[in-house]
Amino acid sequence: MRVRKLHVLWLCALMFGLVLMAGCNANASPASTASKSTATPVVTEGLKEPGKLKVGLLSTASTPFVTSTKGVLGGMDVDLAYSIASELGLEASLVTVSNVADALNSCDMVMGVSPAEANGLTVVGDYAQSALVLFHKGAAGVQPVDAIKGKTVALQEGSPSQMSLRVTALGMKETPVTSINEAFDILDKGQVEYVACQSASGAYLSSWRDGIAFAGCYSTPESRGIAMAAGEGAVQTAVREAYDHLLSNGVFDEIYRTWLGEFPKLTPESMIANLPSKEASSTTVQPVSTSDEVLDTAMDGSTAGANAVTLSEANASNRPQQ
Repeated sequence: MRVRKLHVLWLCALMFGLVLMAGCNANASPASTASKSTATPVVTEGLKEPGKLKVGLLSTASTPFVTSTKGVLGGMDVDLAYSIASELGLEASLVTVSNVADALNSCDMVMGVSPAEANGLTVVGDYAQSALVLFHKGAAGVQPVDAIKGKTVALQEGSPSQMSLRVTALGMKETPVTSINEAFDILDKGQVEYVACQSASGAYLSSWRDGIAFAGCYSTPESRGIAMAAGEGAVQTAVREAYDHLLSNGVFDEIYRTWLGEFPKLTPESMIANLPSKEASSTTVQPVSTSDEVLDTAMDGSTAGANAVTLSEANASNRPQQ
């Protein structure tokens, strides 16, 4: 079992049995009081609410957050938002949102936004990337096409991962599953050779299973950052400086490892080369956006949407600290 640090703030939240989701409004965690800073606020002018950094969690983001049945929020976006607020000497106030531009009427910033989705807004940082990817049992690295063609793959029925994979002429033999958890379980048991899913979901699940690793992207990676109103105001400057400080002092690295493990930064070179297209054998597959890769699960965990991940107490207990 791969051993790595869990972010202390969310260790308790994980034990509730979390559901990776988007599209559901949820209240911020009671544990968020632990992240309130006692420092003097770095910025006071221009905030939507005095003394608070109001943060939108985008329901369609591919850097998903998690929520428990009691509405406890966690995840990479959440931890990063709390850490930025703490750097600024502010209290973080988190809400889920569905539209970036509309959200910035009431929020200071929105997490998990790609430059293409920003529509003229400012995007601070590039803290994650999203793509549709394959995972396998073996060494991490982009696999050659010949190692993938005709192989068995577990994926969710009707998901963007399935639809995009079918655009290729890889001829993979599909094993439909009801959740990404199930897909990784059967990959772990050797019942399939690959899993196809959204990168953040797969990175999280592969990070606490031995021997399962990234095998390549079959959509072009998109960067994800923090969307803020256009222009350079005091709040934007402060957020940018706080973000840069978290990159330099190791806090961001800890957050990243907690939720994505050793998953590599995705670049154009992470794409599987020479992907064959069904349209014409002489062409390669056109880039496919993952903006519609919506994680949409009920908060009670009763339904699993496209590429949803369910976290149980057993999952949490199998993620040891160091």
